[in-house]
Amino acid sequence: MYTNLVDPKDGVLVACDPSLKDVAREAVRLCSPDFHGFFLHATIEDMSRLSLAVTEIEERYNAEGKKRMDELGFESVAMHGHATTLAFDRGHIDPAKLPPPFSECIDAHSSDMHRQPYFVMLFAAQALTQIDRAATLINSGKAAEAIRHLCLASVSLVHACDYAGMQTSERETRIALHRRKAELGALGGRARSERYGHVRDWVIEHYLSKPWASARQAAQTLYPEALKLSQTLGMPLSEDRAFQTVYDWIREAKKNN
Repeated sequence: MYTNLVDPKDGVLVACDPSLKDVAREAVRLCSPDFHGFFLHATIEDMSRLSLAVTEIEERYNAEGKKRMDELGFESVAMHGHATTLAFDRGHIDPAKLPPPFSECIDAHSSDMHRQPYFVMLFAAQALTQIDRAATLINSGKAAEAIRHLCLASVSLVHACDYAGMQTSERETRIALHRRKAELGALGGRARSERYGHVRDWVIEHYLSKPWASARQAAQTLYPEALKLSQTLGMPLSEDRAFQTVYDWIREAKKNN
């Protein structure tokens, strides 16, 4: 979990240092599935788990690099927070092994890693780790040491922005599709409401006409007649769902009266 980017009480991104606020927000935006057109939500805690996954990728890259350098008789230098570790190791990244919801942020129509939304999110998560470390150093009065981590974060964010720019068309298509689905869902909801309006009004009228022991008892009493009425009107309720539908109407009426 990030130590200086979030409020430990509610996990909300905070301005650990005014100079880092906008940079951190941009990284969070690029790490958010909904920005990429997915109907998914990621919390700061989710993003911290993705940052841990990035660290594991870096460790694997460094281990393989050390092995190759040892074979050649050279000394290896481990790299942490470097965007190049993700860029060079992209062929070994399995999105299915990323933490949710990022494991679902895949463009099934593209085989090009650079056009995969989760690839952008990995760079953004890498940047968040470095921003968090820079914040820790700044809060400890070690601003000079923080500069290195801010430089690493800026490079990771540049990669994230570049790849996000390459995916603009696909991202806008996903957003448009989700918006259309939401509009159709809203239309369907209004249509169902209008379709069963007479039945619902009958249920609410009878529910409010007398005292009942409970909303459930009222629903159990009224739903058989409500089902018959819906059938008579040619707009039958689902027999399997009739009780639940009537119960929901009654609970809504109870809440509003």
